Amino acid sequence: MKVNYTLRQFNASDALRELIESKLEKHIGQYLPEEHEIKVTLSMEKSWATFDLMVQFKGETFKAAEKATDIYPVLDVVIEKVARQVAKHRDMIVDKRKR
Repeated sequence: MKVNYTLRQFNASDALRELIESKLEKHIGQYLPEEHEIKVTLSMEKSWATFDLMVQFKGETFKAAEKATDIYPVLDVVIEKVARQVAKHRDMIVDKRKR
């Protein structure tokens, strides 16, 4: 799993990066066993923190974004959104193979 970070007026500590990568591995890594690219954008506008997540895998793109005053609760929400998208796509592919 290759994670690219883009920080816009945001200082991300190593602990935050490790937390993001562990959550991504836990939630998304189980659905995408092969090499995939993940783009994480963290930005700060006034008092609002924005977390954007984009996963690219075999020509498919899965995206989610949230905005809140604290970044930590938003991490779970966005990662779960993308995990649901990936799981739905995987189930769709598995169903096509069974036909």
